[in-house]
Amino acid sequence: MSFYAAGGFVMFPVTVVGAVALGLALRHLFSPSASSANAAATARQALALLALGGSALDLWAVGQAVGSGAFAAEDLVTVAVVGGGEAMAPAAFGLGLAALAAVVATLGDTRRSSASGLSGA
Repeated sequence: MSFYAAGGFVMFPVTVVGAVALGLALRHLFSPSASSANAAATARQALALLALGGSALDLWAVGQAVGSGAFAAEDLVTVAVVGGGEAMAPAAFGLGLAALAAVVATLGDTRRSSASGLSGA
């Protein structure tokens, strides 16, 4: 849970969009079609952009905190390193969900190819 909290508020929309991306990938797995493949791909792209944007926003917040003068000079490196690490949580979580959704959607593509008689060779 501390990993989730470290990412800040943006982890909530990443979770919601990640759930949608996984749901669309599962729909494509069980009912493969061109339209379900496009929907799953679009959701994965939206998830990746949201996750990267969330990490960028978190990095900006760390930069603001470091530059604010609120920390003693000897603490700035610690604040920057720990904050930078925490800022990567949305990217790690969101891109992990996007990768999982991609694997599931790929299985749907495989089912669609085999059902239509297409071969991968």
